[in-house]
Amino acid sequence: MRKVICLVVLSAFVSCSSLAGAEQLDFAKTVAGPVSSPPVGPHTALPLQDRLVSSSVARRLHDMAYEIGKPQKADDAEIEQAIVLLKAAMELDSGASYVLPTLIEIASRASKVDHSKLLWGLLTKYLGQKADLEVADKAITYLLERANSREEREKAFSELLMIAGQRNNVLSSELLTMLGLLMAEKPDNDAAKFYLTQAYKANKLNKVAFWKYVEMFPENVRANDYLVHFRLALSEDPSSIEAAMGMGRYAEKAGLYDTAAAAYQYCADLFRYLYPSDPLPASIYIPWAISCYNTDDNLPKCMEILNTVRQEVGRYKRPRRSRP
Repeated sequence: MRKVICLVVLSAFVSCSSLAGAEQLDFAKTVAGPVSSPPVGPHTALPLQDRLVSSSVARRLHDMAYEIGKPQKADDAEIEQAIVLLKAAMELDSGASYVLPTLIEIASRASKVDHSKLLWGLLTKYLGQKADLEVADKAITYLLERANSREEREKAFSELLMIAGQRNNVLSSELLTMLGLLMAEKPDNDAAKFYLTQAYKANKLNKVAFWKYVEMFPENVRANDYLVHFRLALSEDPSSIEAAMGMGRYAEKAGLYDTAAAAYQYCADLFRYLYPSDPLPASIYIPWAISCYNTDDNLPKCMEILNTVRQEVGRYKRPRRSRP
């Protein structure tokens, strides 16, 4: 039934456009007389004025394809129908950028037909700083799954990096990370070190690249590198107690006790906000008090922390049951 509807819509549009084109040609002949044109062969591109253009029909085809190709509902045949409709939409409106992510997402779910060539071309057009990484990841996963060997995967990564380049730093960082992990499996530590370093430079928020580099080359990571990492992680997610604790821990190791004390106090305030009914754990207040003790201006804070902890312990301490 859907096939019939699609064919009817397309046939109607082509018929109307053909009639409109015929009327325009008749009018042009009446006004300007006969116009000579070069012969058209099977591989000759149509002149721009002879192409069918309609943004409204392109939008309608896109919406139909979106409904047909919905995830967890569309079978292989319906996915192929949706791809045909979306290709037609792109032909009708070359500026319809909204078609690209939909076509990439649907083509990435095709299992019967290999759409690798199509997806390579679509990624070249789609990737940019504002590209949806979830959509791009689906296409990349699809392409990598069709690589039958390690060498083919390495080649695919290199080609994807050439496409992404400086157009999307976050995606480039992810690709460099995956290539670094692939080198680590060989193992080729020099290559892994290079790619992981480049991945972290491209995106300082890349946790996978950072911690894999720490795992493989801990002797090359300084306390300041940890501080930068946790500070950026905290700016990305201010509700992360783990990031704040990491910042305090490595500031303490580096002898930056004022910074450590501030980080632990942030942890304490955040913990009280997130868990108002729980007492402050020792893992926070002990290093907080020690950091304050090692500063010049925060010594009085140690007694304040102690009194606060005593009050909380007394408040949350359960009364003992009387023995029978």
